This record gives sequence, structure tokens and C-alpha cells, in this order.
Amino acid sequence: TRKAIGDVQAFQDENEAALESYQQALALFRAVGSRLGEANISLSLGRLARGQNQLTTAREHTQTALAVYRTMDNPWNTALALWDLGRIEKEAHNVIAARTFYQEALSIMERIGAPVVADLRTEMAELE
Repeated sequence: TRKAIGDVQAFQDENEAALESYQQALALFRAVGSRLGEANISLSLGRLARGQNQLTTAREHTQTALAVYRTMDNPWNTALALWDLGRIEKEAHNVIAARTFYQEALSIMERIGAPVVADLRTEMAELE
């Protein structure tokens, strides 16, 4: 899919190409009415923006994804979006906000038995 291509391009730091792929994927998801697809693209756009230190844009995209995940009762993706928001706030030196997002993500991940709890705990400890 265009999203997967965008993910590879983002990984290879081909940011403009990744942005274009994500925008094409977003148009397709909107055309077919896939809210989950749209949210996943928003999360990817947030990650791409964070990688370029565009924290305001990253925050906006990630909050958009989070809102959709919450309405869909999707705990895994909700936790991932919260984790990303924690990272964004950490990079913006908003330690209190980062800790709040990390804590909510951790709570969800523990509840669902996510295998990445230790990784999140490590990031949280780096805030101290």
C-alpha cells in the first residue's frame, strides 16, 4: 500500500517522498471511508513531522489519530499515539505533559499485556 511505501521512505529519510505517499494513502482511505486507515496515516504523518523537529505539526497529527483511536475503542493504537505524544512533549521539553502521556500509555499497555511495556518504562525513566 501507499502507507507501507511511505513508511519505507520515511525510514530511509526520503521525507518528501514519504509525505507524498502518505497523502496519497490518506486520499484513498478517505475515499473508502476507512477511519482506521486515516488515523494510521495521521500517526505516520505525526512521526514524520517529529523526525523533522516540526513538533507542533507532529502534535496535531498525533492528536488527530488519538481522537479516532479512542472513538474506535482501539487500546493498542491509543497507547501508541499516547506514547508518541509523550515523545513529542519530551522533545519540546514539556516534562510534565510527557510524563502524563507516558503514564496513560503505560496503563493501557499493562492492561492489554503489550510486549513493549519495558521499553516504555525505560523512556519514562529518562524523564527523571
